[in-house]
Amino acid sequence: MLSASLKALDSITILNPDDNDTVSGQPLSINGTSSLANAYVRLIINTTEIGYVLTDAYGDWSVSSSDLADGSYIIYAYLIDGVKTLATAQHVFTIENPYSYE
Repeated sequence: MLSASLKALDSITILNPDDNDTVSGQPLSINGTSSLANAYVRLIINTTEIGYVLTDAYGDWSVSSSDLADGSYIIYAYLIDGVKTLATAQHVFTIENPYSYE
């Protein structure tokens, strides 16, 4: 008889901005969840690293970016354990900022 031990895979999810969403970039609120508590998430928008954020006790994470201009973007989130990437996620989104009439 064969027996196997299954290990749950680590995961990361971007909740906001949603995939193919149109949002304001003043500032852009980015958040999500992961399978790990107290782990690092590396965030990149297009090719610019916006930093690392630590997940909370439930695996949730959030960060705000500086003002982004109108346009199309891709956000990448990497769940990191030391130097090893455990999981990745990406979303495509569009920024449309409200106009200011002064």
